[in-house]
Amino acid sequence: MYTKELLHTLGALWRHPRASREDIVSFRNRKIRRLVMHAYGNVAYYRRLFDRIGIHPEDISSADDLSLLPITERNDLRTGPLSDAVSHGVSPDGLVRRLTSGSSGRPFVVRRAPLEDHVIHMFRIRAHRSYGLRPRDRIAGVVAAPSRKDRRETVLSRLRQAAGIHRYYPVDCLQPFRDIRRCLEEINPDVISGYPSTIAQVTLPDGAFPAGRLRYVTCGGESLTSLKRTTIREGYGVPVYDIHGAHECNIVAWECPETGLYHVCDDNIAVDVVRDGKPVREGEQGELVITVLHAYAMPFIRYRLGDVVVKGPDTCPCGQPFSTFREIAGRIRDYFTLPDGRLVHPLEVVLPVITDNAPWLNQFQMVQETETRFALRVSTLRKPADTELDLLRQIALARIGPGAEFGIQVVDSIPFEAGGKFKDCYSMLRTDE
Repeated sequence: MYTKELLHTLGALWRHPRASREDIVSFRNRKIRRLVMHAYGNVAYYRRLFDRIGIHPEDISSADDLSLLPITERNDLRTGPLSDAVSHGVSPDGLVRRLTSGSSGRPFVVRRAPLEDHVIHMFRIRAHRSYGLRPRDRIAGVVAAPSRKDRRETVLSRLRQAAGIHRYYPVDCLQPFRDIRRCLEEINPDVISGYPSTIAQVTLPDGAFPAGRLRYVTCGGESLTSLKRTTIREGYGVPVYDIHGAHECNIVAWECPETGLYHVCDDNIAVDVVRDGKPVREGEQGELVITVLHAYAMPFIRYRLGDVVVKGPDTCPCGQPFSTFREIAGRIRDYFTLPDGRLVHPLEVVLPVITDNAPWLNQFQMVQETETRFALRVSTLRKPADTELDLLRQIALARIGPGAEFGIQVVDSIPFEAGGKFKDCYSMLRTDE
C-alpha cells in the first residue's frame, strides 16, 4: 500500500537534517495531499467526516489547511467498528499492532503495515544518530515487555537484527531491579533507552560496563524531570537525552544535543499546538494535535495526542531545518484543576518545593484526590523531621492557593503502573484517556 511513497520517504529522511526549511515544508505538504486523498477514498471514518463538514480532499493542500478539519479524538476511532478506521481492502490480521497503555484501563491498538512500521522507526534511528549511534551498536530497551500477540516483528526488523545492525535487546522493566541490573550487565550495551524512573532506579556500580562502552542514555514514555536526569547522568556517567514519542507515529520530537530544544519530526508528522482550539504562539503552552504523514493502513489526521507542549521557534539555532518545542510539558490527563480554576501541571507545584527543601527525598508522587484535596506521597532516604514536612506543606499550599488541603504521606515505596511506567503525578478526577 503506497509502497512508492514510503520508499521515497525512506530515501529522503536521511537527507533532511541538511535540507532547507523550505524543502521540509514542501515535502510535508506533498505527503499531506497524498495522505488526505488516500484517507478520503479508502477510510470510512474520514470519508464521513469530510462529507459531514463539506470539505473535499482537494481543499487540503498544505499543513495550514488541516485546520479546516475538526480534531479527531482517540474515542472517535476506538468506538466504531475497526473496518471504519482501517483502509478498505486491508486485513487487520496482516498489520503490526502497537498497544497504547491506556491509563483508564481502555487501551487502544494502533495498526500499521509492516513497511510503514519500518519507515517511521527509521525516524527514531535518525534521532539516535544525532547522539552518536553507530550501526553495530547494542541498544538495551528498558520497557514493559509486550504480549506475544503485540510482539510480532516485521521481516525488515528481523533482517536488521540478524545482520547485527542497530541490535535491540528488550529488558522487561517489570522485573525486580536487581534482575534489570543483571540483564544490563549481560547485554553490555552501547546505548540504554527506556523509562527514566526505572533507569534511574537501576544505576549500575562503576565497572559494570567496560570503560567507554556505554555512550549515552535516552529516555521516553514519562516526564524526564531534572531530578531524574541528574540521577541518571551521575549514575551512569554519560549524557542523557529525551525522545518524545507516541505509538501512533513512533517519534514526535527529540532533544537537540546542542540547544536543549526539541526538534519536531516535521517530515514524519504535521503538528498543531492549540489552546481552546486556536494555535498558540512561540513560548505559549498548548495541546498537541498531529497528522501522521506515513500512516495509510490506519490514518491519523488532525488527531489529538493528549500531550501538552510549549511551542518553540520555527527552526532550531543548531542549524537543522526542523521546527521546535521548548518543553514537553506532560499529558493533559495528568493536569490538576486547582480550587481557583487554574489548570496546572503538578510538577510546576511540587518540583520547586522538593528541589531545595527535601534532601531526604528518594521518590515522590503527587495525587489530586478531590477538587480541593492534594496528597504528596514520598519514600525517603532518611526519616524527615516533622518540621521538614511542615515546611513542605506550607510551601505547597502557598503555590496551590487558598481553599486547598495538602497532605504528605511517607511510604516505604511507590508502586509502578501495570505497564511498567512510573507516574510522578496523576489526578483521580480525570478518567478520560
